[in-house]
Amino acid sequence: MIIRYMILSPVEEARQAFLGGLFGTFELSPKGRGEKVVLPVEGGNLEVVGTGVSGKLQDMTIRLLEGGVQVDGILILIPSGDDTSWEEAKSIAQWVQSNDRPVAVKTWVFNSLGDLDKETTRKTLLTLTKEHEKHLASG
Repeated sequence: MIIRYMILSPVEEARQAFLGGLFGTFELSPKGRGEKVVLPVEGGNLEVVGTGVSGKLQDMTIRLLEGGVQVDGILILIPSGDDTSWEEAKSIAQWVQSNDRPVAVKTWVFNSLGDLDKETTRKTLLTLTKEHEKHLASG
């Protein structure tokens, strides 16, 4: 079993700061389209994938979910002032809810990469994990 959380952001440096700060290291995808961390946990693996392109966050998310990729939770990292990505984040959450997908969605608006410190990212990932557990319990 794989538990997969997606860190979705139009800012590559934000995804890498989140993953690097939290896990120390991460792998870059061979095609340069994202980042990944895999940790063995009880019952399988925890996979945290970072990806995203400005203006395509919603399309990418829908394609993944409709394509059968297991995504248990999505954390959307948006830089302050990026109204386009904020609107996409709201649309992603609405789409997930209206299509009855068992996926937890959280959005985090950050001011600078310094906001993505280890303690804050840890708490944010734990919040996403708790949301995922609520979805499992209610489904």
